[in-house]
Amino acid sequence: MPDLRCVSDGDYVIVNGSVKAEGCMKHIRVYTLSMVTNYNAITHHFLQCIYVHLDLQKKYKDKKDDVRRIDLAVAAHEQSSLSSDTTNRLFDDVLRVFYHPGILELENGASFTLIQSQTGADVEQLRSVIGAHVAMGNLFTTVDDDHYKCSFNG
Repeated sequence: MPDLRCVSDGDYVIVNGSVKAEGCMKHIRVYTLSMVTNYNAITHHFLQCIYVHLDLQKKYKDKKDDVRRIDLAVAAHEQSSLSSDTTNRLFDDVLRVFYHPGILELENGASFTLIQSQTGADVEQLRSVIGAHVAMGNLFTTVDDDHYKCSFNG
């Protein structure tokens, strides 16, 4: 680590470390500290910040678009041939299962058993509704025929 006496006001330094919180106080634990010798590193840092900001905005916008798509899928279903109120509610409930925080992170998708436990539907009716979602492109199978992911939210 360079001697901090060599650093003066206006100098650019590269700090690698982590932020630690102790109560209401936050501290930076510095692992390495070095002087900037290539000023392209500063430009690169700013461009990286802009890129990450735009990427996060895009993900947020895509998530809002996913909600609109799910609303469109529900609206399209309501105009379809399935007429029973119970089936319509189940159709909506199945899509909502895929937006639960824990289910979004499942690598293999949600299992049929998990979807059934979340919706409380009987097996035949649930298989029929999931089949309709697969046919419409709302859901797709992953590792086997009993694991599904939503095409709206990845």
